[in-house]
Amino acid sequence: MNQVWSTYTGEEKNAVARDIAKLIVEMTEINFDGIGGLTLAHKLGPTVEGVKLFKGRDTFHSPSCYDIGPYFSTRAYILACYDKEIYYHAHAPEADVDMELFEETSKSAFIESLKATRDALTASPTTGLPEQPFVLAHGDFHGRNIMTNENKQISAILD
Repeated sequence: MNQVWSTYTGEEKNAVARDIAKLIVEMTEINFDGIGGLTLAHKLGPTVEGVKLFKGRDTFHSPSCYDIGPYFSTRAYILACYDKEIYYHAHAPEADVDMELFEETSKSAFIESLKATRDALTASPTTGLPEQPFVLAHGDFHGRNIMTNENKQISAILD
């Protein structure tokens, strides 16, 4: 769609935008018991998310470093995200870390702030982590991932 969008009239753009909104709503109505990756046995397995793999994080994407899923609660997922960043910043070589992020706050102070926030979240079963359903979402939904046909209707969504 990205390549043809500029050729659409205002009315055609509005129609496609409505269809995109409808698709997003329909996806969020599909619920899952947990979140994770898909195994070859078609079962829920560990997560494979780009945010967990960039800048050397793939080196530490292991159950020996932090819980890599699958996750069956929002709480478990959020806490694992904290554990991932704590482990990464405590163990990653400086070449992998964006050290310019630590000009005003030291890396060790940042790690301690992550630990303090994580500890605060675990202080009570309900502190700041309301359970939410796991729904179908597309983390890369943009014009290059939307295919339209000759009738200017959405024909496919790519991932």
